[in-house]
Amino acid sequence: MIFCTVITENYLPLAQVLHQSLVQQQPGTRLIILVADRQEATQKGNADLLGLNDLVNAPFFREIENKYAHSNKDVLRWALKPVLLGHLLQSGHEKVAYADPDLFFTGDFNFIADLLNEAAVVLTPHWADLDLRRNDDSIFSILRNGIFNAGFVAAERKGLPAIHWWAGMCHF
Repeated sequence: MIFCTVITENYLPLAQVLHQSLVQQQPGTRLIILVADRQEATQKGNADLLGLNDLVNAPFFREIENKYAHSNKDVLRWALKPVLLGHLLQSGHEKVAYADPDLFFTGDFNFIADLLNEAAVVLTPHWADLDLRRNDDSIFSILRNGIFNAGFVAAERKGLPAIHWWAGMCHF
């Protein structure tokens, strides 16, 4: 399984710390970093960097780039998560996990690959209280932010239809 993240260049130090945390748990773990404010990525250290030009043939890339690249770099970065996941799965990787660059792994993460043996996509929920009797504000949080947190998502090839659906929703 490989990991990936999407950043703007100023977040490269966070992505490097994410990578270090992965390698500390499992030496040789690969992290692919998409730099969303660069057309061509420049190699820095042992990082596996991609630029926007590396995604030109990925489904929904052009539509998302045309919609967000010139208006909101944060939204562009968020919308490119499923594009990058789909691109890596279609490029021959069996299992891919997306992790935001502010995550840090402190233990064995092999259970994620094991979960992908049973499910095509692994999602993490927001921790909103779904019992409105205890917290009626939680419904607004769910409506605003969704039930699932896109800060960590993992998929295997059979999950491509769901990843492409997500990319389509990001374009919408």
